[in-house]
Amino acid sequence: MKLFKKHELTQKKHKISFKKIVSLVIVLFIASNIFFDAIPVRWLYHGYKSLFNAVSCSDEEQYYVNEQVIYDSDVLEGNITRVQDKALGTRQVCWSYREKKNFDKVIKPATPSIIRVGTKKFKEPELLALTQSAGIRQPLDKEPVTIYYVDNYTDFVWASGQYSFAKKAITVKRSARLEEQKTILAHEYLHYVWYRDDLEKDTRLTSELTNFYNNNPDLKERMAKYTPEMTKPTEFFSYGCTEWSDGYLTPYIVEKCNKYIDRSKHQPFWIDTKKWQEVESRRQEAELDRKFKQLREEFIRQEAEREKLWQEDL
Repeated sequence: MKLFKKHELTQKKHKISFKKIVSLVIVLFIASNIFFDAIPVRWLYHGYKSLFNAVSCSDEEQYYVNEQVIYDSDVLEGNITRVQDKALGTRQVCWSYREKKNFDKVIKPATPSIIRVGTKKFKEPELLALTQSAGIRQPLDKEPVTIYYVDNYTDFVWASGQYSFAKKAITVKRSARLEEQKTILAHEYLHYVWYRDDLEKDTRLTSELTNFYNNNPDLKERMAKYTPEMTKPTEFFSYGCTEWSDGYLTPYIVEKCNKYIDRSKHQPFWIDTKKWQEVESRRQEAELDRKFKQLREEFIRQEAEREKLWQEDL
C-alpha cells in the first residue's frame, strides 16, 4: 500500500514537470515570435557575418583595364608608338558584410595597353631661328604651336602671314623679305599669346586698344581689307606692338607688348613726330655730354704730361 502511494506521488511529480516544460516552450515560442517580428532574421544573419568580417564573392571572371596614353612633347605630333600590349586579368567581385560595399578581389592583375603619342608641333627651322631677332621673348621649340612657311593663301591672298586658332598654327609667306618675316612672325605670335593667355578678358587692355584703333586713321587704313569679324582687339594689339611707336600707345599697352616681345627689335612704321623729336633731342644731348667728357679728360691728360715734362726740365 505504501509502495503504491509512493509510485502515485512520483507520477504526479512527473506530470507537474511535464506541464512546466510545455508552458516554458509555449512562453519561449511566443517570446521568439515577438523578438523576430521586431528584429528581422536577416539582421541577425548580417550581424553575424559582419562580426566575423565575412566576405561573399562571385565566380572568377576575366577583365581588361583601360588603355593608357603617354603624351611626349619631345616626339613630333602625329607619331604614335605602342609601348606595351594588353593582357587579360582575373578577378572576383566580392561583398564585404562589415564594410557594406562591393570590391574587386584581383586574382591576376590585368596589363594595360600603353601607347606613346607625340605632341611636339612642327616648326620650320628657318622661322624658329628668327624668333630671337623678331624680339620674341620665350623659346618656342616646345610651345604647342606649329610654325611653317606657305607659298600662298587661298582665302586672304593679300596676307603675308596668318594665325589659325583652330590649328594652333602660325604661317608666314615664304616670298616675304627677311625683315618683313620677323615682323610677321612677331605679329602672328602675339595673336597666339592673345588666345593662350586669355587677354581678351583684360577689359582695360581691350578698351585701350579699341580707343587706339578708333582714334587712329592710319591703323584703319592699314586694316581696310579686314572684315568686321576680323576687326578685333587682338589685331589692334599685334599691329600696335610691332608697327607703332610708344607715343601712339598707352603705357599699359606698351607694358603688355613688352611682356611678350622686345619692341626695340622692330623699327616702327608709324612714329609720333613730337615724341620722336623729344627722344632724338635727349639722344643728341647725351652724345654732346659724352664728347665733352672725352675732350675734358683729354685736356686733363695733356696738362698732366706738360707738367711732368716741365718738372723734368727743372
